[in-house]
Order: sequence, then C-alpha cells, then structure tokens
Amino acid sequence: MPPQERQVLDFPITAETLERINVLTEFPDGSGFDPNGEWSHTFLVWTNHGYDAGNIDAGYLTIDRRPAGNGKIALEVVTEIALLDGIGGRTAASIQCRSDSLTAPESWTLDSTFTGPSGEDLPDQSTHQRASVSDNDITVGIDGRKSVMPASAPTTGDWCLFDAVQRLPEDDTPITCNVLERMLTLKRDQTIRFAPHDTETVLGHELRRFTRMGTATLPTDYWLDESNRLVLVVAYNMIYLLSDTAIDTFNGNLAKQRA
Repeated sequence: MPPQERQVLDFPITAETLERINVLTEFPDGSGFDPNGEWSHTFLVWTNHGYDAGNIDAGYLTIDRRPAGNGKIALEVVTEIALLDGIGGRTAASIQCRSDSLTAPESWTLDSTFTGPSGEDLPDQSTHQRASVSDNDITVGIDGRKSVMPASAPTTGDWCLFDAVQRLPEDDTPITCNVLERMLTLKRDQTIRFAPHDTETVLGHELRRFTRMGTATLPTDYWLDESNRLVLVVAYNMIYLLSDTAIDTFNGNLAKQRA
C-alpha cells in the first residue's frame, strides 16, 4: 500500500482499535465453550508496523487442550509464520501441564522446521527440544546438548497462559511467575493482573482484559469474551485473533509469496 494511503496508528492497540481499522471483523461461534474442558483455538497471527493499513497476516497459532487425567492437561501447539522470500517456519510442541492456575508445564517436546521458497524442506535448519521443569530448575536438551536454568519462582509458558487466563479469578490479586516464551526463552519476574475497569464492547461482545508485564518484556494483553474464551492477545506488535480461517489465510499468503 502506498504510504500516502495509510495513517500512523498513534493510539494503543486494543480490541476496539482493531475493530475500528477493520482487522477484527468477527469471532468464531463460541456456544458451549468450557474453559475446563477439551477445546481447540486457532489464532491468526497479525503483525502491526505502526499504521492503520498495510500490515501483515503473518501466520497462525493452533492450541488443542485435552484433560489428561491425574490432574494433568495436555496441550498440542502448532504455529507457522511466513518469513521473507517465501520461507516458512513451523514450530510444533507437545506440552504436559499441571491443572493449576498457571497451566504450569512439567515436560515438553518442541520441533522447529523450515521450508524454502519452493516449499522444499530445509532439514539443516531443524531442531528438536526436550525439556522438563522441577521445583528449582528447567532442564533443556536441544539436539543432544543439555542445559539447566534455575527457576525458583512458579514457571509457565506463554502458550500455557492462552489456556490459563480463561480460568483466572477476576480480582485485584496479582499473580507473579516466570514465563517461557515459545517454550524457549525464560522471562523472569512477570506479573499478571486483571484490569476491572478496561472492558470493551466489540462485535456485540463485552470483552475483559488481563495484562502481563515484567522484566525484559513488553506488556501482553489477553482479552476474554462472556464465556471466558480467549479471543484476542496483543503482544506489542504481534496480535493473535481467534479465527476460523487463519490456516487458509496463511497458506494462501505463503503461496502468493512463492508464486
């Protein structure tokens, strides 16, 4: 889009903002949603570069949640992002979690793969991770190399929080924890708070917000609808929009890059 046809987005990115600039146009049907049960969410990953138009539908994120018995939860996560020049990056994770307030991970595997401009596999770029969390340490093995990180505070993952925020109490009690971003990078001293005065009515739904802030990270906002379903996450310039068409949108955009 020519620069003269777009305007600087000089106000915060909220649910109302995204509706106003026609990025947020509908929510999938949420009837019967149970945050404590089995569900599947797919989000369009949309990136904003500071303007009201000409931004990018960069990829998708799918999270499947399944109660696994014995107080455990299984999360299956897949995300794909279109990189430059038709290169695609895919990450798939299987995460075994506790059924607690943070959906805290106990162990996980994570595979990262890439495809080239013609759709060919790029095996030299692939990695495999296997990790676990104990009371005080996170042990990570990547392609045969092992490392241990201290983690004295409760630790969760950013993908785990996509589940957990749907059940957090909506009161003024802050929650402090560590957060593994993409199950790889540990961000310490994070605080999650409910914002009781920041409701917004969007597409006929009244949305409420939790916010995560902390050391070495920018604020992340989690927006829930009336059934406590997570419908929107704003992580600085990376936006996750609950969508029925996100995977098709990603595949179409990547195919255009490769044409």
